[in-house]
Amino acid sequence: MGLRIFRGRRGEHGHEHRQLKEIVKLLLGEYEDETVFVLTNVRVPHGELDCVVLVPAGPVILELKAYRGEITGSENGSWEVRTAEGAVVPLKKNLFEQLERERFSFLDKLLPIRAKCFPEIDEKYVRRVGAWGYFEAGSRYPDGQINAPAYPWFAVVTAETLLERLRFLNTGYTLLPVDMEAIVLELRLEEYDLETDRAIPAEQPVSPVIPVTTAPPPARPAPSPVRLPRPAPPQPCIAGPLPEELVLDSPRPLSPSQRAAVRSRNARIRVIAGAGAGKTETLTRKIVHLLLVEQVDPASIVAFTFTKKAAQSMKTRIYDRVAHLGGEEACSRLGEMYVGTIHAYCLSLLRDYCGYGNWGELDENQEMAFLLRVGWDCRFPDGGNYPRKCEAFLRNLNVFYAEMLDRSVLREQAPEFIASFEVYEDALERHRLLTFNRMIQVAVEELERHPGLAANIKYLIVDEYQDINRAQERLIRLLGKNARTFVVGDPRQTIYQWRGSDERCFEQFAEGLDPEEVTIAENRRSGTVILDVANAVAGGFVGRYDPLTGVRDVPGGAYVVGCSSDVGEAQWIADQIERYVDAGKCRYSDIGILLRSVTTSAPVFIDEFRKRGIPFVVGGKVGLFRRPEVLCVAKLFMWVPKGGYFQKSRYNFNELYIDDDLLYSGCRDWKAVIPGGILPDDLVERLSLWKAAAADEAYPDLISMYYDLLNTLGYQQLNPQDPHDAIALANLGRFAKLLTDFESVNRFGGAPREWDQLLAWLCEYINAYATSAYDEQSPDDIRGIEAVQIMTVHQAKGLEWPVVFVPALVDGRFPSGMAGKPQEWLIPRELFDVEKYEGDLESERKLFYVAITRAKDLLVASCFTSQNGRPKGMSVFAQDFAGAEEVTFLGESDALPFHAIPAVGEGDELQTYTAGELITYGKCPHLYRLRQIWGYEPPLSDLIGYGKALHACMGEAAAMIRDGDNPITAVARAVDQHFFMPYVDGARLEKLKADARAKLLKFSSDHTEDLRGIREVEARVEFPMEHATVAGRVDLVLQQGDGLEVRDYKTSGKVVTPDEAALQIRLYALGLQSCGKKVGSASLAFLQDSSVVPVNVEADRLDAARATAQNYIQGINSRDFPAKPGPFCSRCDYGVICCWKAR
Repeated sequence: MGLRIFRGRRGEHGHEHRQLKEIVKLLLGEYEDETVFVLTNVRVPHGELDCVVLVPAGPVILELKAYRGEITGSENGSWEVRTAEGAVVPLKKNLFEQLERERFSFLDKLLPIRAKCFPEIDEKYVRRVGAWGYFEAGSRYPDGQINAPAYPWFAVVTAETLLERLRFLNTGYTLLPVDMEAIVLELRLEEYDLETDRAIPAEQPVSPVIPVTTAPPPARPAPSPVRLPRPAPPQPCIAGPLPEELVLDSPRPLSPSQRAAVRSRNARIRVIAGAGAGKTETLTRKIVHLLLVEQVDPASIVAFTFTKKAAQSMKTRIYDRVAHLGGEEACSRLGEMYVGTIHAYCLSLLRDYCGYGNWGELDENQEMAFLLRVGWDCRFPDGGNYPRKCEAFLRNLNVFYAEMLDRSVLREQAPEFIASFEVYEDALERHRLLTFNRMIQVAVEELERHPGLAANIKYLIVDEYQDINRAQERLIRLLGKNARTFVVGDPRQTIYQWRGSDERCFEQFAEGLDPEEVTIAENRRSGTVILDVANAVAGGFVGRYDPLTGVRDVPGGAYVVGCSSDVGEAQWIADQIERYVDAGKCRYSDIGILLRSVTTSAPVFIDEFRKRGIPFVVGGKVGLFRRPEVLCVAKLFMWVPKGGYFQKSRYNFNELYIDDDLLYSGCRDWKAVIPGGILPDDLVERLSLWKAAAADEAYPDLISMYYDLLNTLGYQQLNPQDPHDAIALANLGRFAKLLTDFESVNRFGGAPREWDQLLAWLCEYINAYATSAYDEQSPDDIRGIEAVQIMTVHQAKGLEWPVVFVPALVDGRFPSGMAGKPQEWLIPRELFDVEKYEGDLESERKLFYVAITRAKDLLVASCFTSQNGRPKGMSVFAQDFAGAEEVTFLGESDALPFHAIPAVGEGDELQTYTAGELITYGKCPHLYRLRQIWGYEPPLSDLIGYGKALHACMGEAAAMIRDGDNPITAVARAVDQHFFMPYVDGARLEKLKADARAKLLKFSSDHTEDLRGIREVEARVEFPMEHATVAGRVDLVLQQGDGLEVRDYKTSGKVVTPDEAALQIRLYALGLQSCGKKVGSASLAFLQDSSVVPVNVEADRLDAARATAQNYIQGINSRDFPAKPGPFCSRCDYGVICCWKAR
C-alpha cells in the first residue's frame, strides 16, 4: 500500500529531482490509500524515460521540462515557451514527436510483461499508455494546437493539472498492486528513498509475482452453514402496560369492527377490509396494541407490506402513536421490528444467516438484461424473435416460482423448459445472483431445512394478503408456524393474478386452524356518491361481499362523460384540470388519471398537457420513453453504433429512425426540453465529436459516455428549482439507471469489453425491451413537484387522490381486449391455473373497482365514440358506472361542476436514512439529490465490489470467531469460501483474492485479542430522530470490560474523510445506546494497513453527532439541496455534469 519509488539508475539533473519531489507530494495526497509506483530513469530501447507513474488506471510517462510560461507547439512544428517576462525559449525537440517515441519504446517493454504476468488484461487496453509533458507550475498550453481526439494519449500538464488528468485517465482496465510489482521486477528497477537518494535495503524487496491457477468460483458458498438468530430475553418498549382504551381511542376512536380486530388475541386472524376502510390504521393500532398493551418485544414482530411506500406509511404511524402514548423513549427499540416487503425480508434473512452476504440481486429490468446475455445458452425453442423468446421464458419462470411447481413433473412433461431453466439457474448461481423470485424460493428452502431461522418471530402481520402467491403463502406459513398471525386483505381488490396472485390463499388462510374473521366495511376515504358507484360495480362480482358504508358525511361527485374522440376526451379533461387549478379548488398533485394501459391511452394526454404546459408525471412501464429528454438521449446513443436505429413504435418494425435522422430527431426532442427552446449553433458539430469519441472507445463505460453527452447537450442549463426542469432532470437520472442495468450484467464475470458489440446490444435492449419496461422516476422519489399523475390502475393500488379521472372506457381498452385470450406457454396448461394468468372479465372488473375507489371527492369516468375516424363502443364498465344512482351525465360541451375539495396536508411520511446517506448529504446536498433522489449512477469499474467482498469475508470470519474458531483459521476459510467480485474472474480474481487474504490475515494476526471479544456481527441498528429514523449495520460489537466497543471496517480512507467516518460510528453508538446497550468506546479498523484508530464517543461528541445528523435530516426533508463546491469535487462521480463543480 502507499507510494513507492524505483529507479533504473541514479538521476543527474537537479530540476528532475525537484520536479519528482513535487509529483510525489501531489500523488501522496491523491492516492493516500491506494498503491502508486513512481519509476524514474527507466531504461528503454534507444534512451531513458524521466518518469513513469503507475496508478490503478495504468501507466503514464512524464517527460520533465524545467520551463514556465505559455507553451506553443503542434504535431509537426517547433515548440517554444513564452515566459512571463516575454522571452521566447525554443525547445530542442518537438515534444509531441519525443513523447510518441518514448511511448513506443515503453510499450516495447510493457507488452511482453503483460503477456507474461497479467495476460488477462486485453492488449488493446494496455496500449493506452499516456505520455505527457510535465512543465513548471503556472505554465499553460492553450487548447486546439493538437488534435486531442486523434491523440488521446498526449497531454501537457503542470502541478496544477496533473491530478485532474490522472482522475479522468481512461484505459478500460485496472492495474493491481501485484501487476505493478511485476512491471518493476521485469524492468529490474531498484527501490529507493527520494529524500536521501539511498537504495532501500534488500530485506524489503519487491514481492515476486506468484503464478496463480485459474479456477471458477464456487457457485454457492460451500459449505454455507446457517447461523441461527441468537435468542435474547424479551425487552418491551415500556416498563408497564398502558390501558387498552388509550390505544383504541387515540388519536380517534376505532370502529367496533376495528376494535375487535385490534383486541383479538386469537392465534390466527383474518380481516376483510374494503377499499378505504382504514386498514393501515387498523394494522398500526394492532402493532401499537402489541407493543404498549401486550408489551411484546419489538424484535419479535414482523410486518409485511406490499410496497415500500406502504411500509413507510405504516412505520410513520407506529412511531407517531408510540411516541404520543408511551413517550419518545418508547420508540428507541422500534427499529428492531421489521416493517417492509417480503422480498426485502427474504434478502435480509439470506444475507444475515444463510451465507449470501456477498450475493447480488437483480430487479426485473436487470434480470431481463441478464437473460438477454445468457439466454443464447438456454436452448430456447427455434424460431421467433429472440427478445420475445426471453420475455416468454421469464413469464413461464414466474409461473414456476409462484406456483412452486414440481421439477420432477416438469422434467417429464416440459423437458425443454426445465432444461432451459437449469442452464439459466446455473448462470445465476455462477454469478451469485438472486432474483426477486429466487429470494423467496431459497428462503423457503432454508426455512424448511432450518426452522430455527424463524424462532424469534412471535407476531406475524401481513397486509394485502389477497395479492400473495403460493410461494409467498408457503413462506408465511413457515415464518408463522409458532407465531400469532394477523392478515388483512380484500378479495375484491385482487389485481395481480397475471403474476401469480391467488385470492384463494386469503380464503384458505389457516384452513383447519379455526381462524377468527373480522370484516371492516366502513369506508373513510370517499364521498357517499362515489361509494354508491363502487358498490354498484362490486355487485357484478362472482363473489358476494358486504357493501362499503360511508363514514364521511359528504356526497362528493361522480360523473360519466361522453366525448366524440380520444383527442376530444383529452382536451375536455385538460380543460377541467385548468379550471379547477385556476379557481384554486385543487392543486395539480391532487389529480390522478388512471388508465388500463399507459401505452395505448396516455399519448393523447401527454400531447395535450405538453401543449398547455400542464405539469405531469407518467407512470406505467412505458412512461420514461414518453419524455422528450429521454427520447433525445436514447436516439443519440442509437446514432453511435453502425446500423443503430430507434423504433417509432415497439410494435411497428418498419418505422425507424436511422443514420442522421437519429441525430436531428434527437435535437428536436432536446429543443422541447431546454429552457427557451434555443439550441447552440454548433450543437451538431459537438455531437459529432462526441460520437467520434464514443466510436473510438474513448469512454471506459456507458455512464461516462452518457455524462459527456449530457455535458455536450448543455444539461447544466436545466434548473432543479423549476418543476418542469426537475422532472426532466429526474428522468435523465432514470436513463442512467437503465444504462447501468444493461452494462453491469454484460460485464459480470469479467466478460471482455467488446465496445462495438456492447453498443449494438444496447440498441437491441432499448428497442426490444426498455421502451416498454421503464417507468418515469416515481413521484415518491421526486416528491414536492407539483404535477398531475398519469398512471396505470395497477400502479395506483394503495394510493388516493381528491380528484380521479378514469378515461378511455371503450371496448378493447377497459376491459382489455386481451383478457381471457389463450397464450402460448412453455409449461403445459394443465399443470397450473392458466386462466388466472390469462385474465378474464372478473379480473378486469376488479381492476376497474380499484380505479374508482381511489377517488376521495370527485370521480369522473369518460369514454369516446371514435379514434382516428374508427368507431368505438362504450365499455361494459362505463355502462355499470352509469347505472349507479346519483351519477351525473355530461357531454363534451359541458363543464364539470365545481365541488369542494378539502385541502390535503403535506403529511410527509417518516423516512429512514442510512448513516451513509446522511454523510453524502453533508458532503454535498446536490450530490445527495443526484444520487439518492434522482438515481444518477456512478461509472462502472471492474473493481466495484472489492470493499463489499472484504466486508463480507470479515463478517463471515467474525461470526466463526464468535462461535469459537481461531481468528486466523476463520479469516482464511471465509476468504476461500466467500470472496467474490462480480466484474472479474480467472487469474485476475485469484490475484485480488490473494491480496484480500494477505490483508485480512495480517489484520487478524495483528488484532487477535480484539477479535476474540466479538459479541455481535453485522448488528442492525435503527433509532428515531425528529421526523426520521437512522439505520445502519455495525460491523462488529466487541466486549471491552463491562462495556461495548463499536467497530467499523474501512477498506479505503478515500471514500469518506476521518470526520465523516467518526460521525458514522458515533451514530451507530447512539443506535446501540438507544437499545439500552452500554457503549464505552468505538474504533475504525482500516484493513488496507491493519490499523485501528479510536473514535471518541463521550457524551458531548455523541450529542454533536446527533445534532449534525438532525441538521442533515431537516435539510433533506425540507428538500434543500444546495451545491457545496470544495475539495471533494475533484473526486465526485458527477463532476462532468455539475455546473457548480469547484474548478
